[in-house]
Amino acid sequence: MLRYDREKLYDEVWRMPLNKVGELYGVSDTTIYLRCKSLHIPTPWPEYWQLKELGRPLPERSPLPAVIV
Repeated sequence: MLRYDREKLYDEVWRMPLNKVGELYGVSDTTIYLRCKSLHIPTPWPEYWQLKELGRPLPERSPLPAVIV
């Protein structure tokens, strides 16, 4: 988990699809999704990228919750 900067990963998963983020890190989209889940990073729902491509209005992205360790 130390490989991932939580805030940077949060920003990346809302900027591009998980498969593209996975390519940046050299892992699969499933690995990125599971890493986000373990780091408590909200990710866009599957239809998000289709709606964005069509220019449809989208709700604000979910805020990054604080994590207490």
